[in-house]
Amino acid sequence: MNKETSQQATPPKENKVRSALNIAVSKNTKILALFAIACTAIVGLVSELTKDRIKQQEQQQLLKTLHSIIEPSRYDNNIANDCIMMSAPELGSD
Repeated sequence: MNKETSQQATPPKENKVRSALNIAVSKNTKILALFAIACTAIVGLVSELTKDRIKQQEQQQLLKTLHSIIEPSRYDNNIANDCIMMSAPELGSD
């Protein structure tokens, strides 16, 4: 046997080790992918289930902030949703 022939032939034991390693890596890859999909689905579901509550909490926080600046007795409208867009050169807008 010459030197080139002996280097090209891989021993059967080495092939078995590579095969076992490939199987283990493949199995772990599938487990990790399933875990990532499950976590993404859970986060999406929680987001979908809580979006109305989050919006309500944001509205309450806005009102709390506005009430700390302007007393509720000083206005009679929905201060968080009523707005008037004004355009005047004196205000610096066109």
